[in-house]
Amino acid sequence: MRVNCEAVLVMAHEVGARFQRRGRGCMVLMGSIVGFQGIAGAANYAATKAYVLALGQALQREMGHQGVDVLTLAPGPTNTGFGGRAGMDVSDGASAAEVVSAALRRLPRGGAMFPGPRAKLLGYGTQLLPRSLRSRLIGQAMAKMAARPTPASVSG
Repeated sequence: MRVNCEAVLVMAHEVGARFQRRGRGCMVLMGSIVGFQGIAGAANYAATKAYVLALGQALQREMGHQGVDVLTLAPGPTNTGFGGRAGMDVSDGASAAEVVSAALRRLPRGGAMFPGPRAKLLGYGTQLLPRSLRSRLIGQAMAKMAARPTPASVSG
């Protein structure tokens, strides 16, 4: 909660105020595709990412007319090193460079986006489903990533 919510809020408040004073700027908040529904086995993580998504949407509306753009990313599996530490195989996910490139192309426009093909498929492809079904499908996808041995555990 302190890292995923409180730190994001404090930083957005401080940076946002500076951008507002100068009349321009861009903030990128890191949400997650799991922030759109609760996920069994990752309930707190999904809830904190829902907070980031809601915060980003609200800040874009509050500050967008003042020249401050707020972009909230909702990536799917991304190769950042986190997966290995969490015991998850995200080797078929987007690279960090792909996520960053997509975000930079989207700036300075704000809003929320699903960077990368897999995130788009999981994000846009499930939007019309009932929330309970979406939660189950995304949860199953996460469970499969956790069930596969990580490349580090296979080779070591």
